[in-house]
Amino acid sequence: MLAREMPQMKIRVPPALKDWLTNNAARNRRSINAEIVLRLEMLQAKENAQPAATGQAFVQQ
Repeated sequence: MLAREMPQMKIRVPPALKDWLTNNAARNRRSINAEIVLRLEMLQAKENAQPAATGQAFVQQ
């Protein structure tokens, strides 16, 4: 899918979070958008890799 075909979102973030994202994107030589997308994809993969929580899982912790 071409970038111009992808859905766009506008979000509000606190200034400190925007600064953090901007600094990390620059350090990783990515655009802010690419940094956000990568981090969201990593979070999604992490959540999908975790076994589904059950009541028993909470009891054992």
